[in-house]
Amino acid sequence: MAASIIDSIIFQGIFSTDAMRHVWSDENRTAKYIEIERALAIVQARLGLIPQAAADEIVSHCKLEKIDMARLRQQTERIGYPILGVVTQINQLCRDKLGEYVHWGATTQDILNTVLALQVNESLAALDAQLHAIVARLAAIAREQVLCEVELGAR
Repeated sequence: MAASIIDSIIFQGIFSTDAMRHVWSDENRTAKYIEIERALAIVQARLGLIPQAAADEIVSHCKLEKIDMARLRQQTERIGYPILGVVTQINQLCRDKLGEYVHWGATTQDILNTVLALQVNESLAALDAQLHAIVARLAAIAREQVLCEVELGAR
């Protein structure tokens, strides 16, 4: 059952696009959380802040398909935000307690703000593509109109 107009099979195409729904989807957002945790581990190992073995182990588990989304939903409902659930799941996948270095030194707000910025960027790119398509179509209509007027004037 649809809980909002955006979820509605009938109305969703009026108020959003498939591209925009993807940008703000749980899967895309979670993939970005994972991407940031992965990048954080890589850079921290390069700087000597965490062991290289920990970064390698973390990176090997930073894949969306390794996250149990149903479990993430339960964790988020209990905690109120999804970052801790993602970090916990990655941590638990890692061997030899190397997962304890996931999210090392970062705050939840750091990750949330970075993901939001990435999603806004994606949204703007989708809007830009739509605007370019509209401009191209309007230009084609204008050219057609001019050609029609030229033909009528030649008669």
